[in-house]
Amino acid sequence: MKINIVNDIKSNPIQYVIIFYAFIIPLSKASVTIFAGIFLIILLITQKNNYKVFINNIWGNNVFKYFLIFIFLHIFSLIFVNSIDMNDALLYIKRYVYLIIPALAIYTLLKNEYIDKVIRSFIFGMFVSEMLSYGIFFELITMKHGTPNDPTPFMNHIDYSIFLVFTSLILLNRVINEVEIKNKIFYFLFFCSTTINLFITGGRIGQLAFFVSLFVLFFINFKHKLKAFIIGLLITSSIFFIAFNFSSTFSNRISNGISNINNVIEKQNYCTSWGMRIGALIISKDIISQNPILGVGIQNHIIQLREIIDRKYKNMECLRWFNTYHNQYIDALTQFGIVGLLIFLMIFISLFKLKFINKEYKNISIIFIFVFLIGFLGDALFYRYFIVGLFGIFLGLILKASTNKVVSKNE
Repeated sequence: MKINIVNDIKSNPIQYVIIFYAFIIPLSKASVTIFAGIFLIILLITQKNNYKVFINNIWGNNVFKYFLIFIFLHIFSLIFVNSIDMNDALLYIKRYVYLIIPALAIYTLLKNEYIDKVIRSFIFGMFVSEMLSYGIFFELITMKHGTPNDPTPFMNHIDYSIFLVFTSLILLNRVINEVEIKNKIFYFLFFCSTTINLFITGGRIGQLAFFVSLFVLFFINFKHKLKAFIIGLLITSSIFFIAFNFSSTFSNRISNGISNINNVIEKQNYCTSWGMRIGALIISKDIISQNPILGVGIQNHIIQLREIIDRKYKNMECLRWFNTYHNQYIDALTQFGIVGLLIFLMIFISLFKLKFINKEYKNISIIFIFVFLIGFLGDALFYRYFIVGLFGIFLGLILKASTNKVVSKNE
């Protein structure tokens, strides 16, 4: 067995580079930049005599096409950026590069028989991360990042919550569809530990994405929609009740969120976590109303946010440090208007239309879509290194899984 694995690595090194990246992404922020460079080099070498076919294949894929157009909007808008703010503007584009290059490499170079190995490698990386998280929570270990009240070993709780909810739902999907009882039990226990981990950390947006996507998962797995609704309602209600009563972190974050909103309504106090998000929405209204079609461009949307605060919203002074609107949709709207938002949404519409070689990959793609569509409401997730790494891996995997779909004679 060991000899076979060694021989396989020697004969398929690129496949194992991808597998290792999937494992390391939950554990290392640096891996996002390092592997983007590695994948770029691999693509340049492997496609050097095939650039025309490579470009045609990529451009012929609607998901990549809309993504590349969206990135081009960012690059084009650099023309209108003041040189003083150029570094901040380039940060937006750099993160998209770290996303798109691994996705292109995985889509182009990964063999179909390795798709599940990559997914399992990612799950194993999350298992390692979770064990460290529980070690921090129970005060068995200490790390530079994370505390017993927010045990996130390597990343911010927003990022970690997105990783956890995505992993949790992949595991639950396997619980539902797995035939072997022993595998079912293993996936169920891992699902429970991942879900508990989600609710002992402070990532509210991941928790919201979990409840919404959990409902969606039941709907796509059960033919009888009334049955799916009842099961979904019972399970989500039970998980919420247990989490609220047994996780002080979760109950405190819920209470703080309600308090934040009440402070906005009663005291016009926007200097809280959700208060600042509401304030950013109010300010964005001024920008969007004046530039609804094409927006104001990359980084200019932040410059205008600060100018509007100085001119009109003195009680939102605490928003001056924002470098995004903490909402991916509002970022797209203020930067590139309705045109940019529609192009951005077409990425996900195109993903939703894909056909797959098996049910599990289709379900993973739907989980992927809903987790991110909900997550974008609470933060500009593409501004986060860990998130662009996660998105790039599974974007490539999902597109690769859809390439060898079974096509019927009537299609």
